[in-house]
Amino acid sequence: MKRVRWSVYIAGAAVGLAALTACGADTSSDGSAGDWPGNKPIRYIVPYSPGGAVDVSSRLIVDCLADEVGGRWVVDNLTGAAGVEAMNKIINATPDGHTFGTVSHSMAVATPLLVAKDAGYTYEDFGWIGQIALYPSLLLVQSDSPYKTMEDLIDAAKAKPGSISVATSGAQSSFHLALGQIADEYGVKLTGVPFPGDADAIAALLGGQVDARFSGLNPDALKYIESGDFRPLATGATGAVPDVIKDVPTLESLGFTDLISTDTTFAVAGPKGLSDEVTKKLTAATEKCVGSDEYKNVMKFQAKFGDSDEVLAFMKKYDANLQRLVK
Repeated sequence: MKRVRWSVYIAGAAVGLAALTACGADTSSDGSAGDWPGNKPIRYIVPYSPGGAVDVSSRLIVDCLADEVGGRWVVDNLTGAAGVEAMNKIINATPDGHTFGTVSHSMAVATPLLVAKDAGYTYEDFGWIGQIALYPSLLLVQSDSPYKTMEDLIDAAKAKPGSISVATSGAQSSFHLALGQIADEYGVKLTGVPFPGDADAIAALLGGQVDARFSGLNPDALKYIESGDFRPLATGATGAVPDVIKDVPTLESLGFTDLISTDTTFAVAGPKGLSDEVTKKLTAATEKCVGSDEYKNVMKFQAKFGDSDEVLAFMKKYDANLQRLVK
């Protein structure tokens, strides 16, 4: 995998496509007749703001995929509406192998089920390629926060319900939904503040605009923990955890024993109906990219590949967990 070529990425796909057209690019071959990817640009949608952990990891994957399978890849950061617009752009695209994106379990499952019931899609409408990252969750505060333990924060929230603000990466995120569940089922009201992406939420915590941040242990979060800027109070992890948070209490051990999963998975997906040729070729390339030294050097233990069957199984389990919140 080569070094990231940041200059080839353009935040708006329309700008990228216009630039290619202006340069006289031949887009007549769409790659659907056995010559995929052909000359038609490949749009890759990232439903988070530029600069955050998901954006960075997605761009690393895109850069590697361009090296592995060829083609002209254009990154499109399409934020807002809890990811509904971005998800619909992916599932409604022509399944010719020229539209893909990074899709989280929360946008694929929680958004249409709980946040935007008119979203127009379910997790079954995607053509899953492969998982590219898996993060355990953390509730973080600034290092100088008056809340030294999770118990301190809980006591403050009970004393003055709604007074503790917690940044999340969207109203559809498992973090935001878990905060609602903590309030409804355990009587601890924390005010979730949704942001369009990790970069915005982290900036809010750094700037003191919120009291805490509920997030995945992504590279951004890890960086600020290691620098001493952020301090973890609890983790939602239910399985093995990396050494960096091995002494952090779990939410389950603190009495929150029946929360939805807040582990975060991100996967490459396209529209349903992709050809076997495109799916197999891109899946193999994605697995290779996730296992590359360059990707693992940035993502560390969060770099975790899973094939389409594993991704679909994760989505089905998460959907089942959320169904009880609807009833």
